Amino acid sequence: MSPMRWTPGRQVALCLLTLLAIVLLTAVGRALLESAQSPGSPRPPTPPAPTLAPRAECTVAGGPVLATKASPPAPPTRRPPLTARGARALDPATWDLRRPVAVPLVVLRAWFHGTPLAQDGIPEAILAAQEEYGVNALVLAAIIIHESGWGRSRLAREKCNLSGYGAGDLDPYRRGRSFANPAACVDATAQLLAGDYLTPAGRYYHGVTLAAVGVCYASNPRWAAGVDELVREGLAVWAALEAGGVVAAAGGGGEAA
Repeated sequence: MSPMRWTPGRQVALCLLTLLAIVLLTAVGRALLESAQSPGSPRPPTPPAPTLAPRAECTVAGGPVLATKASPPAPPTRRPPLTARGARALDPATWDLRRPVAVPLVVLRAWFHGTPLAQDGIPEAILAAQEEYGVNALVLAAIIIHESGWGRSRLAREKCNLSGYGAGDLDPYRRGRSFANPAACVDATAQLLAGDYLTPAGRYYHGVTLAAVGVCYASNPRWAAGVDELVREGLAVWAALEAGGVVAAAGGGGEAA
């Protein structure tokens, strides 16, 4: 028996049959799809969207980059201020930063001595900010030291920005806010801390300790530890002045903050 020869006519017929089969399969598939999507047809359940843990909208290095005005802080709760002995009896890492500290002006001046922070009424502005907003003066001073490099950073020198207010990790000088004078920056920083970081309704509230503030204040995970070390340094200056009789020693104030 001789093999079948593929004449041009047979090849054309085979192509037509193949094309017809494709058309039929396409039509059947479309009909099945439309039937599955008809209103009366059950649809497979849509998987629920994954539940994401809430994420704090933080910026870095000195607070909110986009904020031009701090949230209004709640009126400070008038609690007995921590004395030197009371402050030293507590771990600064556990301090409630809304509690004032009875640090004398001479202590801040001695602590800042020989640095730009001793000038322009900065020590006085720190104590005034504590009185106005209730933010612990030693912590506020330590933040200013930490962020400005003892007042020697470019932001501090050229923009009177001592706290990194508004600056981010990318181009901090350009993004950092300018102030008319250093005292204005101290006041704005205390208001920012009181309203946005230490008030439960604040935009960056995570608690009232240094570690809680550091969650959104800076990108450096060691920021709170660095500020804590400076607070301890301030306490040591205070203790030395007490021991030397420069300031009067005071007891009490050591109860839980």
